[in-house]
Amino acid sequence: MKKYLYIFLLVGVGFGQDVYPYFSDPDKQVTFEENKVYIIEKSGKELHYSGGKSYTELANTFGYILLDESPKYVVKQTPLKTHYKYFYEFKIKKGTRLLNELEFLLEAGYDSKAKDIYNNYEKIMEPYRIEYAEYEKKFDNFSKNNKTSKQYRIVYGENCYVYLFGATALSGLLNGDLGFMSIGTVGFLISYIIPSKQYYEVNSLTQPIPPTEPQLKQILSNEQIKSLAESYNRRIYNEISSGKFVPSLKINKQQYDYQKYDNINNQSQSSNNSEAKVTFIPYDDAPVPKTSIRPVYPEIAQEAGIEGVVVVQAFIDERGRVKETIILKGIPNTGLDEAAMEAIRKTRFRPAKQRERAVGVWISIPVNFKLK
Repeated sequence: MKKYLYIFLLVGVGFGQDVYPYFSDPDKQVTFEENKVYIIEKSGKELHYSGGKSYTELANTFGYILLDESPKYVVKQTPLKTHYKYFYEFKIKKGTRLLNELEFLLEAGYDSKAKDIYNNYEKIMEPYRIEYAEYEKKFDNFSKNNKTSKQYRIVYGENCYVYLFGATALSGLLNGDLGFMSIGTVGFLISYIIPSKQYYEVNSLTQPIPPTEPQLKQILSNEQIKSLAESYNRRIYNEISSGKFVPSLKINKQQYDYQKYDNINNQSQSSNNSEAKVTFIPYDDAPVPKTSIRPVYPEIAQEAGIEGVVVVQAFIDERGRVKETIILKGIPNTGLDEAAMEAIRKTRFRPAKQRERAVGVWISIPVNFKLK
């Protein structure tokens, strides 16, 4: 069957007839390649090695220590072990851009499904925003009223004599000086039981922990996405073939207005880059502001009695600096959006941690504007 299909394709192209997914017109083919959706799916296993390192070991330990024999060393090797790491990769790509599920649905014209996913995500985000606003109040109280005091605990083996006598014992062992080694060993044991004070700081208030932001998870299965991508590709192929193709707008997840789905292309506001793209980076500990976020309430909004919550998506780098800000949910034409972004940009954070290593991540930060 495949042989006949290849023959059919070759004959079609040879006689200038278009057969999906190819065009005889180079310009049409380029347009199709730039706008089609590629599904990259890879799986497999990788072989990894561990061990196999060489090291030397004293072969006559007792004879060397007790009988004053010359040291004899033997070369040994740690056991060589092998194991497999299995991997699976699934990516949605359009041109040179990687898309997440929602970007794909929006660009491919599956608006209804995208709307359902966003609405469900919004139901999850609302409690989070309320919880984050409460956290902000608690952190503000912590920043203003917390006082630190020094306390100490009794520890053993934490004085300089432990290291001094330990080094003496080791030196005697390596040089074959039993007297030196004995003095060092006795001194080490005695100094180890000498108590010492270890000081540490204690907060008068408990520092609040920020709530974990819910992550937008993939809803459709990979097989469903592949089917939708194939349907989309065939659709734009027919549109290009008939001359009716209109390129879709580039839409990022952050350009979506949670409250006004129909205005999806008009609600994006970014402080640095209108095409800013957010990539989820996993982390164990979320970024924490070192001081409370205090926006300047715009006079125009105060005079008009405007209140509300502005939700800002911010990228906090590994040094705790705010590098980019995007409005997720704003109050346009009031100055509140700009005030919220400005306040966040001026705030320094303790960076996010991933396996004890500082990493740059995107987080959502609600800023509450409330008249007194």
